[in-house]
Parts: sequence; structure tokens; C-alpha cells
Amino acid sequence: MTTISQAVTKIVKSHIDEQYILDCGFTTLAQVYQAEYGYNGKSPKACMDYLQGLPSVCTIPFYNSEILEILEANGITRKSEQAKENLIDQYWATAGQVLYMMIK
Repeated sequence: MTTISQAVTKIVKSHIDEQYILDCGFTTLAQVYQAEYGYNGKSPKACMDYLQGLPSVCTIPFYNSEILEILEANGITRKSEQAKENLIDQYWATAGQVLYMMIK
């Protein structure tokens, strides 16, 4: 069974636009982050906020229904509405952590 961490790691990594990094004149994702959002610091929370702002370099699924669908495709589901909301929160927090680990 896939964990949320595994699923979100795969999602974030597969949505990194390497061509965008090059088009911006950079060689790493960390450089793009620093140029676009570095003024807010480097932390899992800052990275989560950056991803929620739909950066061109990494446009992961954003809509709640799409997030739930993609997680369900990975075997991660919740029944109650509150549990679904918690899962979406966990998705964003995990995505921020994944991005943070990629740029630190």
C-alpha cells in the first residue's frame, strides 16, 4: 500500500518542470525557488505556501477534488468529509516538506 508521503513525493517530483528551470536561466530548482519566493525564507511551511501559489516550476494538483482523485488512484481514501479535509491538509503539508527537502 502506498503511503501519503510516497504518493505526494511522486506527485511533486513528477511535476517539476526542468525546462522552466532552464528557461529562467537557472540550473536548479533551489535557484528558482530563491528567486521567486526566497524572501519568505526556506521552510516546509514556506514551501507549502509557494506550491499553493501555483508556481510555474511545479504545478501540482490544486483543486480539492483533483487531490482526492489522485490520492484515491494511489489507494489513499477517506470516507467522512472531515477526514477528506484532513487528508487535503496533509497533502499540502507533505508537498511542502517534499519541496523543502529538494531545495535545502
